[in-house]
Amino acid sequence: MNNLITNTLLALLLPLLIGGSMQIFAKKDIIARLELLQGVDICSNDFSKKQALFGINIGNVEKNDSLFGFNFEVSYDNTKLQFNRPIYFNTLSEAFDELTRDVTVGFEPGTIRGYAVHLNFSLPPVWGNKPLIALLFDYLGNSPDTTSLFINYIEFTKEFKNNIVSYEPCQLKIEFIDKPQRYAEFYFDTDSLIFDNEENNLSSIKIYLKTGSETKIRNLQFDLLLDNPQNYTITKILHNPENIISFEQESADLSIRLKTILSESFSNGEIVEIFIKNNSEIKSEGSLSVNNIEFNPDHCVTRLISSELKIITSIDSTKDTIDTNTTAIYSEYLSDSNINSFYDRINDEFIIESEQDINFASFYDLRGLLLKRVDLRVMTGTNRIKAADLPKGVYFVVVKFKNKETKSLINIKY
Repeated sequence: MNNLITNTLLALLLPLLIGGSMQIFAKKDIIARLELLQGVDICSNDFSKKQALFGINIGNVEKNDSLFGFNFEVSYDNTKLQFNRPIYFNTLSEAFDELTRDVTVGFEPGTIRGYAVHLNFSLPPVWGNKPLIALLFDYLGNSPDTTSLFINYIEFTKEFKNNIVSYEPCQLKIEFIDKPQRYAEFYFDTDSLIFDNEENNLSSIKIYLKTGSETKIRNLQFDLLLDNPQNYTITKILHNPENIISFEQESADLSIRLKTILSESFSNGEIVEIFIKNNSEIKSEGSLSVNNIEFNPDHCVTRLISSELKIITSIDSTKDTIDTNTTAIYSEYLSDSNINSFYDRINDEFIIESEQDINFASFYDLRGLLLKRVDLRVMTGTNRIKAADLPKGVYFVVVKFKNKETKSLINIKY
């Protein structure tokens, strides 16, 4: 039924039904409330989850209360909500004839008007402990917000024995709802960064970001914080152009602020590579962490996971040596029964087993270039080294034991 017909019927019928009798009833005082029946989940891919359902509740209506009809007006913020349609199912309005009930947008912006009435006076009154009527709205935003709905008035047919003494509005609070796939995890490609100041004062690490399938991250800002800037310095930061389409950095006293825009297809991968210089000539430790993380307002992240990189300067004078003669290293590996090393393809890890305690393991390519150094002192149990950051190929592995002895091995990632 269109606006003209609805408002015309209201103008003609309701004065007759509501104000046309001088009969006086002993009326019961009631409160009319707007109640939220279904909230908004703005992160859902299901559009129906982005709709809010409200009910007008006047409490339990008994048969002898004689409810034969009503009309009402509700106001709302039409910049945040758009009226979709009335819901009659499981409400008192369900008992009225389809031809004598309707809800439509009011004359004033941000208002809706509706009615339901028995025109056949032989029909019994409507009663029950249900909402008077339900109203479905579409949420127009994409970010958390708050808005309210108000009952401007409700009028009843003359026979109704209850009297409304107050109206209570309803506040709709739109928030990110926590679900398993609404997370963002920052992690480094290694657990720790080891410097041997006698031979290596510059190294790099990579930061990865993994996101759940129901997140909507486009803009990303965060601080890189070195807690020991006297001994360690960030010399350069490179972003991964496949995952980041815009990159800016701003330096502060103790941190570097990175501002990025992620590619539309991004879900998991490297975001930046950080080059760190060791300035210490003595044993020292520090850490690198990701702090003050911010996303675009409609990010849908409810759980944030971040790790910390441990940085160590070792004063151990024993150097990692490598002989690029493959045959010599392989022979040494076969003849040493006290250590065993192999690649675990299922878990993408290198495993080193030894009867002796191992301090460090360094991975070199066939040119003798150091690719990765891992501090195994922080590990307990089997020495498992993540290999996700290393491509398939042959690697020379130099293992340094606690007693300063070193062993050279060969590992193949396939």
